[in-house]
Amino acid sequence: MNVIDSLLEKNLVTPAQVAEALELCQENGHRVDRVLVEMGFVDEDDLLGVASEQLAIELVDLSNVQIDRETISCLPSKVVHQKQLVPIARENGTLRVATSDPYDLYAFDELRLLTGLEVVPVLAPEYQITSLIK
Repeated sequence: MNVIDSLLEKNLVTPAQVAEALELCQENGHRVDRVLVEMGFVDEDDLLGVASEQLAIELVDLSNVQIDRETISCLPSKVVHQKQLVPIARENGTLRVATSDPYDLYAFDELRLLTGLEVVPVLAPEYQITSLIK
């Protein structure tokens, strides 16, 4: 079962909303999950909760996370701003990185190359990531 099917099963969106979002996706090339949020059909927190279950990626509340300066400085600010990724913990050769887009595998590969660390993504709402970056 994919994320959209789970959203439908949990009655977080309707089939008509998915159809409308899919139509818009064909026009603009965006992903259907993002379009559902942009159109206000589903709350980003609900979408990330479902994605977290489907992809077995931890969902975190960044307002409860303390990040030390060393962890923040391990990524160039350009990457943080462009990719909307926030490093939140670094230990034992692993870097935990908050993202609102678990499907951007290229970004995680780029981080592995930049840091030499194993990158473990965690999910967080985009508004929390943006707030932390500012």
